[in-house]
Amino acid sequence: IVGTVTNLIRTDITYGQNVFSGCAKITGNIGEALSVLIKPTDTKIPDNLFSGMSGLIGTVVIPSNIEEIGEYAFYNCTNITGLDISQAVKIESGQEVSTLKKIGDFAFKNDRKITSELNFKNGLEYLGEETFYSSGIKEIVFPKTLTTVKYRCFAGALTQKVTFNCGDVFSSELFSGNTLLTEVNFGSNCNMTRIPSTCFINCLSLETIKLPNTVITIGTYAFNGCSKLKNVVYSNNLKTISEQAFKNCKLLQTLPLSENGKILSSLITIDNYAFQYCENLGYNASTTDHTTNLINLLSQSYVTTIGVEAFKDCKYLTGSIDEDEGLTNAASSATEKVTISYAGTSFDSQYITNGKTIITVAADGTETYKFKDVTGKTIEAKEFQGKTTLLKKYADNTTGPVTEIHIPEGVTSIGNYAFEGCNSITKVTFPSTLQTLGQYAFQYCSGLTTLVNNSNNIRTIPDYCFYYCSSLANLEGLDRIITIGKDAFGYTSLASLKFFPSVETINQDAFEATLLTSAVLSSSVKRIDRAAFYRCEKLTTFDFSACSELSSISRSCFNECTGLTSIVCNETITGIGFRAFFRCLSLEEITIPDSVTLIYPEAFSGCINLKVIHGCKNVVSLGVQHDGYLGNVFGSCKSLETIEGLEKITDIRKNMFASCTNLKNLSLNWSNLKSIESAAFINCTSLTGTITLPEITKCTVASDAFSGCSPDLIITRTPTSGN
Repeated sequence: IVGTVTNLIRTDITYGQNVFSGCAKITGNIGEALSVLIKPTDTKIPDNLFSGMSGLIGTVVIPSNIEEIGEYAFYNCTNITGLDISQAVKIESGQEVSTLKKIGDFAFKNDRKITSELNFKNGLEYLGEETFYSSGIKEIVFPKTLTTVKYRCFAGALTQKVTFNCGDVFSSELFSGNTLLTEVNFGSNCNMTRIPSTCFINCLSLETIKLPNTVITIGTYAFNGCSKLKNVVYSNNLKTISEQAFKNCKLLQTLPLSENGKILSSLITIDNYAFQYCENLGYNASTTDHTTNLINLLSQSYVTTIGVEAFKDCKYLTGSIDEDEGLTNAASSATEKVTISYAGTSFDSQYITNGKTIITVAADGTETYKFKDVTGKTIEAKEFQGKTTLLKKYADNTTGPVTEIHIPEGVTSIGNYAFEGCNSITKVTFPSTLQTLGQYAFQYCSGLTTLVNNSNNIRTIPDYCFYYCSSLANLEGLDRIITIGKDAFGYTSLASLKFFPSVETINQDAFEATLLTSAVLSSSVKRIDRAAFYRCEKLTTFDFSACSELSSISRSCFNECTGLTSIVCNETITGIGFRAFFRCLSLEEITIPDSVTLIYPEAFSGCINLKVIHGCKNVVSLGVQHDGYLGNVFGSCKSLETIEGLEKITDIRKNMFASCTNLKNLSLNWSNLKSIESAAFINCTSLTGTITLPEITKCTVASDAFSGCSPDLIITRTPTSGN
C-alpha cells in the first residue's frame, strides 16, 4: 500500500488491530493519524496498529481517554521522533494521575529517533516486555503505582537518566546494554529491596550510584560489565551481593563498607565472582601502598560466605587465609567460620604457587606425610608411607614456584580440588596405581600444558577436572576413558579429540570454548549432552557419522560455534535440539538425515550465512514448545534461500522463518497445514508467487503471519463449502 496516511484513513470506519502492520510505504504524520483513528470512546490503541510503518514521522500524542497501548502498536516506527504522555492525565485530589495504565509488549521497540522524556505519573501499572527496547527515550521516571515491568523493557535504549519511585516490580535486563545511562536516582517513594538481576549489565557510561537503604540484595550480574563504574554507595541494610554482581567493573574502588570503615554489619553473603576482575577495588589513596587488608576486614565482619573467585584479580586487596581452615567470624561468634569456596588468586592465599610443600591427609582428616620439592622444578616423592589418598594442599614459605608434579606410585586417588588454582604447574604425571580423579582436581591451573597418564584404571574424567586449564593442549594415555564429565575440559587449549578413542559419554559443556578445529568421533560415542561443544569458535568441521547409537543432537550442542562450516550427521538421529546450531555464523549448507522427525525451537536461528538445507523429508514436528520457547527454528537466517522437505509439517509455529529475507523456495504442502502462527513468515521479503491455503475451518492463520513480506506475494484461501 502506497499513499499518505491522511488520504487512506476514513473517519466513518473503526480500525482494529494489525490493520496497517508492515505498511512501510504509507507516509504522513503519526499525530494526524492518531487523531482520526482514535475515537473519544476508545480506551485502547489496538495491537500492531502502526507496527512497521517506518514512513510515519512526528510525535505520538496519547489522549486522556486511552488506558492501554497495545502490543507492537508502534513497533519499528523508526522515524517517529516523539512520545507525549502529558495529556493522558486526570486530576484526583488536586494531583495529576495517569489515565494510561498499561503499555504492551514491544509497543515502541526500535523507535530509535524518539527523544522524549517520560515522566510517568501515578496510575501507570504495567510496562511490557521490550516495550522501549532500543528506543531513543532520554529520561524516565517510574511511578510508585507500577506493579509489573517485564523483561528487557528499556534494554539497549538511549536513556541517560532514570528515577525509581516504586518497589520490586522489575524483571531482568531492565537497562541491559544501555550505553548512555549516566544517572540513576532512587526517590523517597522507592522501596526496592532488590536490584534486579542483570538490571544494569554493560551500562558502559554509568560512573556512580547511590542505593537506597531498602535494598537487601544486589542481584546476579546487576552491574556486571559497567566498565566506568567507580563509586557505589551501598545500602546500610545490604545482606547479599549475588553472583557476578560487579564482575568486570574495572574502575570500581568502593568496598561495601560502613561510615566507620568496617564491612557493613548486615552483609552475610558475597557470592561467586561477585567482584571478579574489579582491578581497582579497595584502592586507598590515603596510604602509600594504596591497598586494603580485606582479610582483616572480613575477620571482623558478619560475612559467612565468600564464593568462588569472589575477589579474583582485585590487586589492591591483601591478607592471607588458609582455605581449609576457614576464617573465624569474630564479630558474630568465636566458633563460626567463613566458607570460602575458592580463595585462589583473590588474595595471597599461600597456595603451592607460592610454596613447595604438599601435605597429604588420610580419610580421618589427620596429617600423614609431607614431601617437598628439592630441585626447584619437580615434586617427586620416593616413598609415601603406604597412604593412598591425596586430599588437601597447603604450602610452606619456601622459595620459587613448582612447575612439575609427579604423583608418586601407591597413590590411588586424587581428591576434589586437590591442585585447584596451582597456576605455576606446567606438567602433571599420574602413577600406574591411580584409580580415580576428583572433581575440580586441577581446575584453574592456567599454566598446565601437559598431562601424562600412566594408569590403566581411570575410566572417567570427572566434572570440572581440568576446567579453565587455559594452556592445556597435550594429553597422553587417556585412550581408555569412557566418560568425560561436565565442563571437564572447558576453556582449555585442546585442538583435537584423538585422545579419546573409547569414549561413550560426553557430558554437558565438556569441551566448552576449547580450541578444537575439527573432530571425527568414534563409533563408541553413545551420548553427547547439552552444550558439549558450546562456543568452540575455531571448530570448522565435525563428523559423527560413525556414531550409530547416538539418537539426537543435543540442546546447544554447537551453539555459537561461529567457525563451523561442515557437519556430517549419522543416519540414526531423530531429533535436533533447542539452539543446537544457534549462531553458527559460517555454516552455509547442511543435510538433515532422513531419520530426523523433530527439530526444536531456534535450532538454526541466527545462522546468517546458511543458504541451503537439504533433507527434512521426514520431519513432522518443527519448533515444538521447549522450556517456554516456541517456533523460530530458522529465525534471522537472512541468507537462507532453500529448504528441502518439510512436506509432512502441519503447523508453522511462531516466528518460524522470521526475517529470512532471502527465502524463496519452500517445499511445504500448504494444503495440509492446520495452523500458521504469529509472525511465522514476518519480513520474508523474497517470498513471492501465489500461496493457496486450506479453507478457514481447517487452518488457522495469525493476522501477522505474513507481515512485512513482498508485495508480490499473493495469499489465497480455499473457500469453505457453500460460501
